[in-house]
Amino acid sequence: MVRISIMVAKRLTETATLIATARENADILAEKLGQKLEGRDGFESTHIKTVILSQASYLQEITSRMHEAEKAYVDEQDDDIALRGKLAEASIQLDHKLRLTREHIRSAEGPNALQIYGLSMTPPRARDALVSYAHNTIELLSAHPYTFTGELGEVLETRTIAVLLNDLLEPFEQLVDKMNIEVDELQQALGERNRAIDEWVETYRGLSKILEGFCRMAGMHELAENFLPSFERAKKPVHLPDSEAEEKTSDNAD
Repeated sequence: MVRISIMVAKRLTETATLIATARENADILAEKLGQKLEGRDGFESTHIKTVILSQASYLQEITSRMHEAEKAYVDEQDDDIALRGKLAEASIQLDHKLRLTREHIRSAEGPNALQIYGLSMTPPRARDALVSYAHNTIELLSAHPYTFTGELGEVLETRTIAVLLNDLLEPFEQLVDKMNIEVDELQQALGERNRAIDEWVETYRGLSKILEGFCRMAGMHELAENFLPSFERAKKPVHLPDSEAEEKTSDNAD
C-alpha cells in the first residue's frame, strides 16, 4: 500500500463523509424543496436530487484524481532513494581523491602550485559544481604534466592521477544526470499533485455550499452546519450577555 500525506488522507475521509451524507439526504432535500418551489418556472423536485447526485459523483471523480496524483508523487520520491544512496557514495569517493591530490600537491610544492591545477579552493559540495570542479582539475592535470615527490619519497604524476580521477568522475557524472532528471520529474509530479488538490478544494467547496444552501432553504439548519468545509470553519464569536458587555465597555473606557 502506497503511503500518502496526512493532509490528503484527511481529505479522502472528508470526501467519503460528504458524498455519503449527500446521497443519504438527496431524497428528503428534494421533497422539502419541491414543496416550496413546485410549479415555479417548470421546476420539478427531481431536479434537486439530480443536481446533488451528479455533483457528488463529480466530487468522487476529482477525489480519485487527487489520490492518484498523490500516489504518483510518493512513487517519484521512492524512486530517488536508491539513486541518492549511490550518488552519495560516488560523491564521497570523488571528493576524497580530489582532496588527497590537493594535499599532496600542497605538501610537495606549496600552496601556489594548487592554482595551476584548479585546486585553490576545496571541492564544492553541490553535485553539479563538483562535476565542473573535477572536470577542470582533470583537464589541468593532463595539460600540465608534472611529477611531484613528497617528503617521504612518494611520487605523484599528474597524468596518472588525472586518469584515476576521471574513472571516478564518469560514473558520478552519470548519476548526477540521472538525479537531475529525477528532480525534474519529482517537481512535475508535485505540481500535478498540487493542481489536483486545488481542483479538489474548489469542487468540495462547491458541493458543500450547494448542500448547505439547499438545507437552509429546506429548513434543515442543523444538517446545514455539517456541510461547512472543515478548512473553512471558524470559531463562532462569543456573545456576552448585555450586562457583561456593558461592563467590558466601561472597563475599556476607564
